[in-house]
Amino acid sequence: MFLRSFGAVVIAMGVAYGYAYQDPVKNVAILKVSLVDNALATLAVLLNAVTTGVSSWFAWLSAGLTAFFFVAFALLMPREQVG
Repeated sequence: MFLRSFGAVVIAMGVAYGYAYQDPVKNVAILKVSLVDNALATLAVLLNAVTTGVSSWFAWLSAGLTAFFFVAFALLMPREQVG
């Protein structure tokens, strides 16, 4: 049951990223959600590494990629225009 729910969330985020790709200024809220999503994923791997130790290269690759996307979304996010 959990995997199906998680799969539905992943598909929904994929569709949302599609809308954000089409018009990032109009859909800036989706980009803000992606900041939180990538930050939490990176934090989860780092906390797991501190508490139990992570020896899997795949886990470190995932953490690196989510950290990269967090920084990319933060730097490239459209700024709100005043006026």
